[in-house]
Amino acid sequence: GAGMPVLEALACGCPVVGADIPAVREFGGDAVAYVDPTDPRDIARGMLGMVAQPALQSEMRTRAVRQAERLRSIDVVDRLMRAYALAASTRS
Repeated sequence: GAGMPVLEALACGCPVVGADIPAVREFGGDAVAYVDPTDPRDIARGMLGMVAQPALQSEMRTRAVRQAERLRSIDVVDRLMRAYALAASTRS
C-alpha cells in the first residue's frame, strides 16, 4: 500500500485510525489517530475511541481533507506512480 489506502481515506474525508509506522505517518500527518500495530488492545482503543467520539470524528474529517489537499498540492501521487513505474521497469 505504501500509504495509499491512508491517502484514499483522507481524500474521502474519512477519519483514519492507522498504524504508527513511517509510511502511514508520511501520508497521514496530524490527520490520523495513530495506534501501535502490534498491540491489539491499542488498535481496539483507537477504533472504539473514534467511533465513540463524534467531536473527534468531525475534527479528524476536517484534518483529513486538509491533509489530502496538502498532499495533492505537492503531487505525491504523481511521484509515487513514477517510483512504481521505475521499480517495475528495472525488474528482470
